[in-house]
Amino acid sequence: MSDYISKTDEKGIVNALFQENTFTELDDFIELYQNSDDASSKMMKVKLIEYNGKSFLFISDDGSGMDMETMGLSLNLLGKTKGKRKHGKFNFGGKAGQLHLSGIGDCLNGDYNYNGMCITISKAKECNPVCYTMIGKGLIENGWAGQVKVHEIFSGQESIDSRELYKEYPTDETGTHIFIELTESRLKKLKDCENELRKDLSLACNERLNHCGMSICFNESDNGILKYTPILKEDIIDEKKRSTNIDVYMKGTDKLYVVEEDGVKKVIKLISEIRQSYSTELKEISELDLNGYEKKGTFILSSACDYEYTNGHTENEGRDNNIYVIRNGFCLNKYNNTILQSRQRRNTQYNPKSYTEKGVYSNTRFVLTYESDEITDSLIGVNMQKADIKFEKLEKPFQRTIEQIVLEHAEHYKEYILQNIPEAEPEPEPHPVPEPVPHPVPHPVPESDSESDSEDSYTSPSSSPRSISSEPQPEPKPNPGELWHQLPEPEPEPEPEPEPEPEPETQPVEVQENLKMMLEEKILMYLNDDRDVPEMNNEFLKILENYGY
Repeated sequence: MSDYISKTDEKGIVNALFQENTFTELDDFIELYQNSDDASSKMMKVKLIEYNGKSFLFISDDGSGMDMETMGLSLNLLGKTKGKRKHGKFNFGGKAGQLHLSGIGDCLNGDYNYNGMCITISKAKECNPVCYTMIGKGLIENGWAGQVKVHEIFSGQESIDSRELYKEYPTDETGTHIFIELTESRLKKLKDCENELRKDLSLACNERLNHCGMSICFNESDNGILKYTPILKEDIIDEKKRSTNIDVYMKGTDKLYVVEEDGVKKVIKLISEIRQSYSTELKEISELDLNGYEKKGTFILSSACDYEYTNGHTENEGRDNNIYVIRNGFCLNKYNNTILQSRQRRNTQYNPKSYTEKGVYSNTRFVLTYESDEITDSLIGVNMQKADIKFEKLEKPFQRTIEQIVLEHAEHYKEYILQNIPEAEPEPEPHPVPEPVPHPVPHPVPESDSESDSEDSYTSPSSSPRSISSEPQPEPKPNPGELWHQLPEPEPEPEPEPEPEPEPETQPVEVQENLKMMLEEKILMYLNDDRDVPEMNNEFLKILENYGY
């Protein structure tokens, strides 16, 4: 039996790395932008051009460029990127971004009209311009090895397309130009998503836009320059923002995530090694506990609370309290802030304190910033697709440490608001309009010489003034005669006219009900009086009739 010799499936690698579902358009531009930023570019420009009857995506920068050797190294698939503050990690994303933008996914899905030509031309200082050409369809059919080669422009070995494009779009003293042939579907998709793409890139590129600008213009609407919008508002006062360091200490493979507060170091402690259970709160440790450990990196968790919500209602729908991960000044992605979101859902009371709590929970935004190296990247879980990070993948002590700092920051903001910012009083809830209580038309009080007969005429509970109005009667007891004369005078009966009577103005429900309650109250007070005046009883019945009784 002969030994089996393993082989590399070049075509399989290309299909796996460059397939449609690996990258989005946002990921593509992020990867290309990061390469320009790493090359110390001041500006990266993206626009559409026509060449040889075809549509191309043209990406140019004014960075340091590449010589023959540097460009050759850039073609090493899955090579490791060296150096701090470099965005790249596996030397893969830029090539994947180019091929995906060209529509290689269409070819993988059966569109064999796809060609997918991607040309890169670059010039380093005091060097001749160099170039390489990737043909997406050829890579799918033949694999990666030996398919892409570097040549000098005007050497006679470069492709005709490379030479002609360089004549029309030469580089400056230094810089890199990329030309990506587009399929019709890819061209349409880019034009349709321009606005959304620019918005997402402004967030992703974050503060790096202050160092390497970027412009995207597919529809020639404007210059397309992206603007840097800080995740945490820069004009927020000190009391509205906080920052806490998380230092990573290591001894072998053991790690401690140390938070220092007022000179006291705290960590999430391991409670049971067998069950791998940890404390839910930060616990104090001594310097002796750190013997043998070495500090390997630092994460900074910063936050800011938007206090504007205190001027309005407290539902705060659509607010952002996520935790954004910033790597080398570039936003990788965001974590859902589950610890505050769960508390926000539980807080259903409506009082000034709960208003403040709910507002803080929904209006405090966080950023977790760090500089990349092997250790910090591994703790975050950065892989070939750097944006594919998840909070659940962090080590449990790291998760708990972040959650405790988030809660501490939120409590700080809550207390500050309660002590220093007047709480906007909630709008008073309108009193419910009472359902009208039907009352039978009262009969005339029978004439009697005895007081008992007068009292027994109304034995129903509804005859009590308290059963109609919950408001206590003022003391001393008002004179029923005075109350009677305060009743609105009934309108005189109109003379019969052949013309139709005008529609009476409808009073608001609240006015009608208030009038009704006042009338009922005064009527009962009159009826409960001990007087027996027959002529007043007749007048009384007339008033009742005019008011619908």
